[in-house]
Amino acid sequence: MQFLPIEDQISEIILNVAKCWDARQFDEARKYFAFMVEIDYRSMGAHKTEYLQIDELVNSWKSILPGFDSTQHKIEKFQIKCDDEIFIVESQAHIQHVIGDEDWTVLGNYIHKLTFVENELKIIGITLLAFQQIGSPGLQDVAKARLQ
Repeated sequence: MQFLPIEDQISEIILNVAKCWDARQFDEARKYFAFMVEIDYRSMGAHKTEYLQIDELVNSWKSILPGFDSTQHKIEKFQIKCDDEIFIVESQAHIQHVIGDEDWTVLGNYIHKLTFVENELKIIGITLLAFQQIGSPGLQDVAKARLQ
């Protein structure tokens, strides 16, 4: 068995979650998260940081992502720091959402927080710092309506 350096393990976890989101493999993504996760999407209009149990988080993904024809979460340029047993990972994000011939793209940075839970690295927090949206942000509402 080959062991990856911790930095590679961390980036692999984050990239695997993105792949799971885009492939709608939400139950597969679940394994990368702790039981309780801090979610901060205030830059996208959320009113506050939320603390969600993993089931609530998975249900939130299921309530919107399948409503898009496709999504692509491109995450790159990882910068990893460790602060008292919590790994803080900053990365660049290019997130595309498509319905028909319309798209909505979010550009920004992610901050993921990971720590060891029962000897496994788990995500305990995600912050999205969006600095630009291109296209049709209203596609969020269309995606949700398609799932009603």
